[in-house]
Amino acid sequence: MRLSPWFLTCGLWSTVAIALPDHHELEASLLAQPKADSVSLQIDARFPGAPSGTLTYWSLRISGPDGGLVHERSGELLLAAERRAQVLQSWRHADLPAGFYHAELQATAIEPWLQGRITGADIDARVARALNFAPNGVVVQGWDVPIGAIEAPVMPAFAGLPHAD
Repeated sequence: MRLSPWFLTCGLWSTVAIALPDHHELEASLLAQPKADSVSLQIDARFPGAPSGTLTYWSLRISGPDGGLVHERSGELLLAAERRAQVLQSWRHADLPAGFYHAELQATAIEPWLQGRITGADIDARVARALNFAPNGVVVQGWDVPIGAIEAPVMPAFAGLPHAD
């Protein structure tokens, strides 16, 4: 039996197209929810198509209204294939002045066969090395978080458009 080249090409192409995921990149997100004397921070990570054992390295920086660093945390999340990993943090801010603070998440994922290159004595050193290892693969996400009683902005007087009486 002889198969036509057209049949072979179409048959092989459809098999390959089905096997590939639609994308292969880290999905990392930050959710910041202000409360009376703290901010609840939720970091989610998922990496479609990545093997189990992939590590997500993350750094969370909180800057004050003046742009100065107020708080910083780092960590690692172990990803299982096709499952979302999550970490919950709480940041206490009772002694801070009122204003808008900025929370910024930086995260990257390193597959198991590359994790030997991410060495460090402590978590902060490993996270810093991972974020510098592949800078194009770093996900950055930020939130402005209101802290305390913030005065409402002064709005200019409103003059409506003229209209016929």
